[in-house]
Amino acid sequence: MDVRQIDSDIGSRLRRDGTILEGEDLTVLADRWLFVQAVRGYRFGIDAVLLARYASGLVGSHVPESASVLDIGAGCGVVGLILADLCPRVTVTGIEIQTAQADRARRNVALNGLEERVTIRTGDVREFAATGARFDLVVSNPPFYRAGSGRVNPDGERAVARHEISLDMDGLLEAVSRLMAPGGRAVVLYPAERLSECVLAAGRHGLAGVELVPLLPRPGAQPESFLVGLAEGIDGSARDPVTAPPMCLSREAPPAATSECGR
Repeated sequence: MDVRQIDSDIGSRLRRDGTILEGEDLTVLADRWLFVQAVRGYRFGIDAVLLARYASGLVGSHVPESASVLDIGAGCGVVGLILADLCPRVTVTGIEIQTAQADRARRNVALNGLEERVTIRTGDVREFAATGARFDLVVSNPPFYRAGSGRVNPDGERAVARHEISLDMDGLLEAVSRLMAPGGRAVVLYPAERLSECVLAAGRHGLAGVELVPLLPRPGAQPESFLVGLAEGIDGSARDPVTAPPMCLSREAPPAATSECGR
């Protein structure tokens, strides 16, 4: 099937051929990208799409057009797949610790016709970091909340995606520092209340925050979260990051249609 053949019957066709399994549904973004997701498990939000779009802007400007990209905590593959589609010369490796999510990500790679440039691995990124692999660009939409804080979702898939059950901030940033190639870049996404913690933790692992992108629920509002651009630190010390123009987490517009506030 042509992956761009998107119509009202596409969900039925994908169920018949076994691409969509019981307990799953299909998300279509901008009549362009197709994602199988769990109906009751973790589902990606607009912030993941903005992460992919922002990271795509680093390709060709801060990392090579043919960059190797690592997506840590790939989930159903949304960040890596959008990035690969927007940047036709990059190669993407996604690593996901949850088996069911990694399986969906592989199906989504095939569904979007990106098998030649996107690979999904199942496993713990801390173990993967020990392999010596290096990437020009590392991206991650990690769990937002500390283990033991707030209400942990009873659904195991959502719990691991939202709370630091399998990977905390220090573990993530240590892995980023080991997996990022010399001269490379990384982008992580954290809620506003953990921004300072993230920048300080990055410094402990030899990384420096170089750019902060506020994500706003609407123009003029306080940021809900930040995209944090990271590079190699100078002697492990942090330097003052630049604050970029905000991006909007529009509740009304489709995720792929959102852009900088005011445009």
